[in-house]
Amino acid sequence: MNFKNSNKLKMLALAISTMVTAMSASGANAESYEQEMVIVHPFQWTYNNIARECTEYLGPGGFDGVQISQPAEHINRNDVWWAIYQPVNFYNYTTMEGNESELRAMIKACNDAGVKVFADAVLNQRGGGSGTGIGGSYYTEYSYADGFDSSDFHTGCAITTYADAGQVRYCALNGLPDHATDRDSTQTKIAYYLANLMNMGINGFRIDAAKHMGYTDIESILAKTANITGKRPPAYLEVIGADGEAADIQPEKYTYINNAVVTDFDYVRQIASAFGDGNYGEALSLSTYLGSNAEVFVNNHDNEAGRCSAGTCSMGTQNNVNYHLAQSWMSVWPVGTVRQVYSGYSFTYHDQGGPLSAARCEGGWLCQHRVPYVLNAPRFARATRGEAVTSQGYDDGVLWFNRGARGFYAMNTSSSSVTRTFNVSMSDGTYCDILGTYDPKNTPCGSDVSVTSGTVTLTIPAKSAMAICSDEQWCGKVPDPCDSNPTGTECLCKNETTDVNGYCLSYCQANSSDEYCYCQLNPDASECLSGTQNTRINLCYAGTSNSWVLEKMKYDVRTGYWNLNVSLDGSANQRFKVAEHCSWGGTVYGSSGNQGQLAVNTSTTGDEYTSLTGNYALRIRDSDMTYVMDKLDNTAPVAAFTYEADKLSVSLTDASTDAENDALTYYWNFGNGTSSTEKNPSVTYDEAGTYVIALTVTDARGAASRTVSQSVTVSDRTVIDQTRGSLCYAGTSNSWTFDQMTYNESTGYWTVTVNLDGSASQRFKVVDGCSWSGSTIYGSSGVAGQLTVNTSTSGDEYTSLSGIYTLKVKDADMSYSFENVQ
Repeated sequence: MNFKNSNKLKMLALAISTMVTAMSASGANAESYEQEMVIVHPFQWTYNNIARECTEYLGPGGFDGVQISQPAEHINRNDVWWAIYQPVNFYNYTTMEGNESELRAMIKACNDAGVKVFADAVLNQRGGGSGTGIGGSYYTEYSYADGFDSSDFHTGCAITTYADAGQVRYCALNGLPDHATDRDSTQTKIAYYLANLMNMGINGFRIDAAKHMGYTDIESILAKTANITGKRPPAYLEVIGADGEAADIQPEKYTYINNAVVTDFDYVRQIASAFGDGNYGEALSLSTYLGSNAEVFVNNHDNEAGRCSAGTCSMGTQNNVNYHLAQSWMSVWPVGTVRQVYSGYSFTYHDQGGPLSAARCEGGWLCQHRVPYVLNAPRFARATRGEAVTSQGYDDGVLWFNRGARGFYAMNTSSSSVTRTFNVSMSDGTYCDILGTYDPKNTPCGSDVSVTSGTVTLTIPAKSAMAICSDEQWCGKVPDPCDSNPTGTECLCKNETTDVNGYCLSYCQANSSDEYCYCQLNPDASECLSGTQNTRINLCYAGTSNSWVLEKMKYDVRTGYWNLNVSLDGSANQRFKVAEHCSWGGTVYGSSGNQGQLAVNTSTTGDEYTSLTGNYALRIRDSDMTYVMDKLDNTAPVAAFTYEADKLSVSLTDASTDAENDALTYYWNFGNGTSSTEKNPSVTYDEAGTYVIALTVTDARGAASRTVSQSVTVSDRTVIDQTRGSLCYAGTSNSWTFDQMTYNESTGYWTVTVNLDGSASQRFKVVDGCSWSGSTIYGSSGVAGQLTVNTSTSGDEYTSLSGIYTLKVKDADMSYSFENVQ
């Protein structure tokens, strides 16, 4: 077919279609993508390897989904990665990565592990020429064994410019037969192919080369698929935007498609600037111009550095610890409805295919997704989903943020370990670092982390990250509120319905004097029945007086006011705001310009100022956000204490204060079933472990402090302090990437598990700082079993061992040994 003559009708149809679509899109947004998710793309992995990975790592690691290669039979080559993008039979499921039975087994294994399977869908083009496919099907150009024939293809032209949308959609890409996706009959055939995959258990699709198809065509294909299966498949569309190309093939044109998101290649540029170029603070301002319609990623198989098939290049992906940091941050930072982690293989030229016959993480597979702070990042994403970032920062090389009471994440971008104390919004107690485990299925926790009085102190290894969260399913260890505060609302109400203040009947029966319990205890009282129901949801106060920590206010149904006692210092810059949902992502109220009246105000200069000094009751009327500050006569004391631990014994020193200098009484809970009313008691525990010690003080007028607690670890063993910063292993066995070693303070040894092949060239180094630049590098000393500083390229330490071993390196003198694991 002659493109010049035949294309006039097509161009007219395209113009009409575009007008209709534009009017539709301007009137309503697309139906939202069905859920936020983090997926992983193990590029070129076989079905058998993916099945095992889903069960052993991806499911336990929290990944929502896994992307597999397109599953239809393709041209008969397995030495180049792009062969699989030339399908020849939509009903033969043998590819270079497995056969149909292996495909079905993989889908079941992943679904059973809670990992949804997304298939790459190559719908724009077919394999060209003629021959026999990799699964034995014979084909000729425009005639295929699955029933597609010449009526299903555009013919007579090739793409010579991307400035013409019609040519991009209706002409051959790289000389390959171009599906006529604008034709109803062809759309139906494609829809049955997708439906067949969904019936196997495939959840959704990545649509390859989507801009080479009309957006109305893709919408029709997915709608037809939904009519066949009864479920609209979620999809993410590869649309590479570029200056100078036709406006109608730009990514934003495809965002109206229901239950679909679109790739944002500009995000690749942004995150490369932050992590590839060392501008780490930019990570806090990552964004996508596609909003909630975006799929984001550090790289995909097309634009991976060294391949760059998409016209642009990502940051370096191989032997680059900053790439691992970027993938971890991308997974947890709430930008992009779909966020895709990539895991590739070593390659030296553009077309090189993956090492299909190799076992996982061997023979060239890089397993970038297995880096612990990448592997477990989806757990944090799932645990904090739906909660906005409430505070964030980049200080002295550390990126950090809070997502309310659900989680805290911190990343050390520097080349040496860092110890820092952070303010967090999570309840006091003992959590665990979920990013510190290599095996979330069997060992879901790294080191224990204690939150005390709203702060957490972390020692973050070089070029690594740590995170804690409060979700019982994903966070490994969640403190029981009854351990730290057995008389508080979180403990007494954890199994009961609560009111807006978090109070329940059990709590109020034990605290009948609490004025906010009146309606819980007297629900039929007239003032409770006729009370003012709140219209705001969970107001929190934050200001200079409490270091901008969101502090929950209590609502009194009888008066219609939200209440909180605050201590003010009268400073010139004293100010505050109030946030609904106790989140900076909720409605934020600040200055209205009229004293005593709050209004919606998100400006950084829109705080409400006050010059008051002393202790006040802040009362905000729910109906109109007017407020008053009432002076308080008596201020509750503030409980505080310090401690010293000596093996199993702990000595406690009171540091509580009272504004009126009243005499105080004390109640200590030692967390082991014992207590004390002394001012400065001591306790000896029967067993080593971590205990939560809580203190409540009461003044002479009966005002009780808030209970404060600290986690105290006691042990009867000797602790050997480490002298190195952060050791990493790198060698031929892991393609010279950095594997973080773990320090055992009881033994004084650093350990890491390595898989050795016994080759003659097998060698390694150990690096303090986990970077080839600015770190101390240990290699051969010339004495077996002893490492020394050696930066020479010929100074690697050789070993002829074969099998899985634990490498043990003594911190004190860098002597080492291998212990056989299997």
